[in-house]
Amino acid sequence: MEVQMLNRLNKLIVALVVLLGFIPIAPMKSAHAANYVVAPQLATGYYHSAVLLSDGTVWAWGRNDKSQLSYDTGTYSTWPLQIKNLDHVKQIATSIMSTYAIKEDGTLWAWGLNGNGQLGDGTLTNRTTPVQVRGMSGVTAVSTGLGYHVLALKDDGTVWAWGRNDNGELGDGTTTQRQLPVQVVGLTDVVALVNAGYHSLALKSDGTVWAWGRNSYGESGGGISADRTSPYQVSISGVKAIAAGDHHSMAVKEDGTVWTWGRNTYGTLGDGTTTTRVTPVQVTGLDHVKSVAAGTHFSYALKEDGTVWSWGYNNYGQLGDGTTTTRLSPVQVSGLTDVVALGGGGYNATAMQSGGEIWAWGYNGYGELGDKTRESRTVPVRNAAVLDLTPPTIANPDITPTDITETGVTLSWQKATDNLSKQGELEYQVYQIGSRTAATVSAVESSGIRIGTYEPDMDIKQVTDLYDDQSYTFIVIVKDKDGRKSIYNKVTIRTLAIPTFSITYHTNGGTGTVPTDPNVYYQGETVIALGSGDLTRPGYTFAGWNTQADGNGTTYAVGAAFNIGTADVELYAKWTQNPTYTVTYVVYGGTGAVPIDSNAYEQGMPVTVLGNTGNLARPGYTFAGWNTQKDGNGTTYMAGATFNIGTENVELYAKWTQNPTYTVTYVVYGGTGAVPIDSNAYEQGMPVTVLGNTGNLRNPGYTFAGWNTQKDGSGTAYVAGDIFSIGAENVELYAKWLADPVDDSTDEGDSDPETGNLSPEENTEKPLETYTGLRVTVDGEDQDLIHDVSISQNRAEMTVYMDADKWQAQLEEKDERPEVVISVAQQVDKVSLVLNGNAAADMANKQGMLIVQTVNGNYKLSMGAIMLDAWTEAFGEQASLADMVFHIDIAKSRSAQTGKENAAVIGVPVDFNVVISYRGKEIQIKAFNAYVERELLLPEGVRPPTVSTAVRIDADGTIHHVPTRFTTQQGKSVAVVSSLTNSTYALIANSIRFEDVESHWAKDVVNDLGARMVVGGVDEHHFHPDASITRSEFTAILVRALGLADSMSASRAFTDVNEDAWYNGSVAAALSYGLIEGDANGTFHPDRTITREEAITMIYRAMRLAGLDTSFSSSNIQARLSQFVDGTSVHAWAEQAVVATVNSGLIQGSQSELMPGRNMTRAETAAIVYRMLAKANLIDSFHS
Repeated sequence: MEVQMLNRLNKLIVALVVLLGFIPIAPMKSAHAANYVVAPQLATGYYHSAVLLSDGTVWAWGRNDKSQLSYDTGTYSTWPLQIKNLDHVKQIATSIMSTYAIKEDGTLWAWGLNGNGQLGDGTLTNRTTPVQVRGMSGVTAVSTGLGYHVLALKDDGTVWAWGRNDNGELGDGTTTQRQLPVQVVGLTDVVALVNAGYHSLALKSDGTVWAWGRNSYGESGGGISADRTSPYQVSISGVKAIAAGDHHSMAVKEDGTVWTWGRNTYGTLGDGTTTTRVTPVQVTGLDHVKSVAAGTHFSYALKEDGTVWSWGYNNYGQLGDGTTTTRLSPVQVSGLTDVVALGGGGYNATAMQSGGEIWAWGYNGYGELGDKTRESRTVPVRNAAVLDLTPPTIANPDITPTDITETGVTLSWQKATDNLSKQGELEYQVYQIGSRTAATVSAVESSGIRIGTYEPDMDIKQVTDLYDDQSYTFIVIVKDKDGRKSIYNKVTIRTLAIPTFSITYHTNGGTGTVPTDPNVYYQGETVIALGSGDLTRPGYTFAGWNTQADGNGTTYAVGAAFNIGTADVELYAKWTQNPTYTVTYVVYGGTGAVPIDSNAYEQGMPVTVLGNTGNLARPGYTFAGWNTQKDGNGTTYMAGATFNIGTENVELYAKWTQNPTYTVTYVVYGGTGAVPIDSNAYEQGMPVTVLGNTGNLRNPGYTFAGWNTQKDGSGTAYVAGDIFSIGAENVELYAKWLADPVDDSTDEGDSDPETGNLSPEENTEKPLETYTGLRVTVDGEDQDLIHDVSISQNRAEMTVYMDADKWQAQLEEKDERPEVVISVAQQVDKVSLVLNGNAAADMANKQGMLIVQTVNGNYKLSMGAIMLDAWTEAFGEQASLADMVFHIDIAKSRSAQTGKENAAVIGVPVDFNVVISYRGKEIQIKAFNAYVERELLLPEGVRPPTVSTAVRIDADGTIHHVPTRFTTQQGKSVAVVSSLTNSTYALIANSIRFEDVESHWAKDVVNDLGARMVVGGVDEHHFHPDASITRSEFTAILVRALGLADSMSASRAFTDVNEDAWYNGSVAAALSYGLIEGDANGTFHPDRTITREEAITMIYRAMRLAGLDTSFSSSNIQARLSQFVDGTSVHAWAEQAVVATVNSGLIQGSQSELMPGRNMTRAETAAIVYRMLAKANLIDSFHS
């Protein structure tokens, strides 16, 4: 309502609002952390109100006819609207139709009605947006009221005023209206200011009250009714708060009593009368008051207990007691508690609670109550404003877990604080969340599990009903009275495990599978002793279980029950020894060592009779087995025969069969004298030394010339001292005579034909005969592709030269993947195949297979594996294939020696070599880009079970496993050796049996790979199958399994692989073949245990090297992993490898679990490596 209108109506309606009881001289310090934070405030004008939010913005509601809401459209708003272009505000104030704000920098801003210059900008123009009050800086407080003038306090202690001054309300000693601020004279040490409708009040720090302006009803005090143009002291002291209405003033003393003076027409002074007072009188029935507020003709008091009391005019229910009855003494405002600030308007009132909630009552024609209606209220209603935008402050966000038990934990934390809510009013809620849940209020509230409900003033919570030995994550949310929330740090604990105990059964010297008790037992639970299963122990009978291995503990029969104590129980198989019998071998008549049978046999057990292993001999006799009696009249057994032993010891005596003997008899035949006598009896094959003419045999005209097996000399001739082996019949040797020479004159005398000398053979070299042991086939059909064949003089080496033109012509007629077989049946030590470069390229282009077969071994060479382009570049100068010559050699090794004591070489090592020559240069091909097969024939009588594997032999005698499987070709056993290199290869026998895997599920795999020298034990007899394996150990096993040659060094690639580390070469080889990768820091972590998913990833890369199919649709990865309960725990980098190995059958999981993060064991390593080699057909499964 305009000032002129009010004057015409004899000022029946006068606006007056008190600034929240008083205006503080030092408002709360602003916060400048991540966001601006300020204490919320309330200011009430004649028909509008404003609030300062905690974020420093200002909102207002109610009448807007002079743009006091900062909008140039609309005459009112029933809900709060934000003031435009205004932030970082630290205090607000209102007047009749104007609004004011002090910013953080101490500047003062105003907007709305400016008809009396009350905006202080030097004009009389109304403003729709805030303008700065000119000349005012360092402002610390501004007054709220229902007048047309404004008071402000600066940081230098001076008070300034501007606007209407008809009654001297500006205190500058004049009645001149001011459009710019002027200083109020004579005021210092001011702590609070109030501008009423037409007068002003100031409270000093000494508790005195000063007034100036209109005094028609004594509202300015002093006992007179004349107006004052400068401040003078009111007759009251000990004051702590002031307020003023239209024509009355109020003060609160330090003792909590309320005093009033001025107009009292409607009981405005609260003294129980309607008498106007020119000096202060005490309000009846009020104490413990901390602040007051005033409206036009009504008053309010805020007590220390947070209740509000009112009195005076009540035509619109502005007293808030639920009536419209005017009150001459205080009544309590209905339902209001916890109030911290008050404001009085023209015909309404507002109050703010400690949590920032705004309540309003009274007249609401222009939306003054801000409840989104225009309905007047006689009791307080909740305003739509939300003042507190600041959540509680958590100084220490950590949660401390204590008293962790099997089923619970105690959580404690430091209480939070808040800008509005008292610490005791803050409420706390504990949540259980997932370990990966984000520590945000929204994430926790949407997915967390509440532990109890919100509880006030809480800093400790006992959580119960948890499961033992489980991990739990907790977090705490704190909220203030306005629902603003903050969150503490999450904390993860693990409950204690309830002690359980297990039963473990041990073979204790037996073999077979011990029973497994999968149960875990609590103390005092009953255990039933299990059966023996298939346990056996040679020479013993199972007799139950005992708590000690030596049988001196407690014995339990199968099915017996006992109660478990406070420790795990170990039960050992108890064995009763069976009576045993021995078999003893007796030489009886011979010499040498009898075999020793150290076995102890139980009744009925089979005995395998031993052979003559000690080289028993008896002159003139042949060993013929064993007999149960010395005289040979018992039962006879040959070596290898079996019989079942009875109930007594057995003695077996050597049985001898007398050998037949033969004689040598000398016959004189034509001469005289005594022939030598050989009295020996010779067994077949024994050596006979021919005797001389010891009896002086003579024959006139002849000379003795030795002996002959035929009378006529046509048999075999011997001279004295010759040795021959006797056959299976007696021998007669006849004296041989040569005729003496005749006279020299007879050139052609009568020489005896028996004395004729054979002329020696000429030592001439024969030309090479036509070679018939060579065959060439292309796709199974015989072809003539050989240009020439040469054989060395000593017949040890053969070179086969292929005809390049015929070769190329033949291949032109073939489709893809032709197979050329060159078979050499000649018994030579070395075969060398010579092939033109163009012919080799033709084979490579058609992905052909060249097979060279010799008596020493076979070579199956895919020509594409030679990488012709790489070798062509190696010669440089754009080498021509036509000028290249390929030499493919297979030869018995003359120099290979092994340095492994326990590995016995079977047969002769064989060299496989490929050499490319070009214009005097040679390159030896040592490696291929795919596995190349060689075949080694097992020696006669050797079967695959006695051969462990083939090995690669280095120059220093070191041997390395190469993948080997066994097959049969034309009735003969053949070892198929697959390798990525050329070298010397040999078959070995290397029996390995680790004692600690005898009853383990991986027994066969571990022992087989041990014999192949792929895995080794922790010592000679133990493998430790269930121990974890490191990354370096796993890499070395994989490299050995694939037969890869160690590379030079991995120390350059990985900073944590030392040059002298035992695994350096293996890691380098794995790196060069793409089997391993390091981390982003260039480290390999060789000594860290390897997880299952890490190992599977390396196996996956090895599968591709071994030629296994690893392809699958990437869209099926998640579907495949979802078949396992822990499929989601597989890391993204390992998903493809895991799915590929699952699809290939290399891993199956355990009870639908993949366990990707669990450590790989030594037994699992052996199993997965073995499966991969077998799946790739590089080895066969347990060949027999």
